[in-house]
Amino acid sequence: MLLIIFGFGFYTYVYKSRAGEITALSSKVVRMEQSIKDQQALTADLARIKRERAELEQRFAKILDRLPEEKEIPRLLRQVATVAGRSGLEVALFKQKDSREQELYREIPVELVIQGGYHNLWGFLNQLSQIPRLVTVGELHAKTVETPDGQSSITTNLITTVFQSHARDGADGSKPESAPAR
Repeated sequence: MLLIIFGFGFYTYVYKSRAGEITALSSKVVRMEQSIKDQQALTADLARIKRERAELEQRFAKILDRLPEEKEIPRLLRQVATVAGRSGLEVALFKQKDSREQELYREIPVELVIQGGYHNLWGFLNQLSQIPRLVTVGELHAKTVETPDGQSSITTNLITTVFQSHARDGADGSKPESAPAR
């Protein structure tokens, strides 16, 4: 009988009063284990994100290297005209248009009217793509014309665009703070 009284007393005064605390602590342990799992997943994700960021910064640096600085623009524009001449095309018009400011770069469009054979035009576009600086052809309109000697020639109106980076030089010529480290 003493054992029953002792068991009833233990249940009533010790176990029952601690049962709520045990349940609360058990659920706290479950929440903490879940939090640890979540943190471990974030940590694993963080390593992947850091790798991806490093890759993107490398790609950005490569692209940035293809964008000329302000002082290189006149030489680059002369290079475009030289490539046209070297390709056997006659440059009838070479006109730099107003630049267009974008968030990270400036677009400098150049209107070209060139005349020559189809293969010469193809050679020009191919050589233009080989220039290490970023130059694109945005608009191209070609028409066939007859020359006085009865030969066919193509007159091509096109807009080439040279891209210049803002990341290399700010408005005051200084390097901006937002440029990634190389």
